[in-house]
Amino acid sequence: MSFIKRKFIISAAVVVIVAFFGGYSYFRLTHFNRQVSINGLNVGGLTAAQALNKLKNYHVSQTVYLKGEVLEHHQRSSSGFSSQDLAKIKQLVKKQRTFLPSAKDRQFLLEPTANGDQQTKSVQAELKNHLSQLNQKRQAPVDAQAVFSYGKVSITAPKNGNQYDVAQILNQY
Repeated sequence: MSFIKRKFIISAAVVVIVAFFGGYSYFRLTHFNRQVSINGLNVGGLTAAQALNKLKNYHVSQTVYLKGEVLEHHQRSSSGFSSQDLAKIKQLVKKQRTFLPSAKDRQFLLEPTANGDQQTKSVQAELKNHLSQLNQKRQAPVDAQAVFSYGKVSITAPKNGNQYDVAQILNQY
């Protein structure tokens, strides 16, 4: 084999290897690993734009539990993700990036930029109303009190109640 032919074959092999590793590196830089999920939705193998589209089209159900029992259940019309969230998703691609494919489970939680404040307020109002209705059937706690009667001061015992603290529950929600 002549020197020029050998040099051409080696150059072609180097170009193929560089193109392969360049394409492979580009894929690893722009795609999620296989076992990655955002908000419980698998986005493995997708680009940031594809993951955003999948998150946009995902319909969210929201269940509020209180002491292990379902208190409220709502079906939202959308997840609240928009094109404004693309930068956040690209950050997640960078965060989970590995050179070699990884089978490690990675789960990310991501709050949409426009998190549906109107829907959240609606759910909170319904939750407040429901808790108020439940509290009507429950006993309110009574604090201890100092009582002046027949020239003596006495203290009444406190009584435990079983009403829900609506403000605290709404704050936790």
